[in-house]
Amino acid sequence: RRWRRRRPGDAPAFARCVVWTALPLVTALWPVVGHAGVCYADGTTTDFAGTRTVGVGRLTFGRPRRYALLGAASQHLSDAQWDAAVDAAAECYSRRTHAILADNCHAHAAYALRLADAAATGGGEAKGLDVLGIAAGVMCTFVCVCVCGCVCLCVLMCV
Repeated sequence: RRWRRRRPGDAPAFARCVVWTALPLVTALWPVVGHAGVCYADGTTTDFAGTRTVGVGRLTFGRPRRYALLGAASQHLSDAQWDAAVDAAAECYSRRTHAILADNCHAHAAYALRLADAAATGGGEAKGLDVLGIAAGVMCTFVCVCVCGCVCLCVLMCV
């Protein structure tokens, strides 16, 4: 696969994004289930990889397959403020126990978004920033397009 070289001044690939990747076997059986992370202003990924483990620079289950660029709330923050919110979430989750259905990678990403939203608005909760918005994100790979296409086809055949 050919990658376009980044020119000086280009925006980082996943700057201020929520990213999603597939979980081996699980996503094949249930395509809406995956692994989420949140990115620093320079595009570096972070994810809650397991009990007391926050990965930086690489998602636990491979490169991002989908991403959602965060909107206006994140744009009102300086890079330092955004990175401070992501750092605070990483610090908090580096002391937590991973729970598949509750305190997981999606909770980590949502916590970072809540902290960023609080910094942007001077407090309060996230307004419409939901990790489930990844469903409206951009697909990064042809495989992801194929999987989503197959799911849509199956749904149409069942209806």
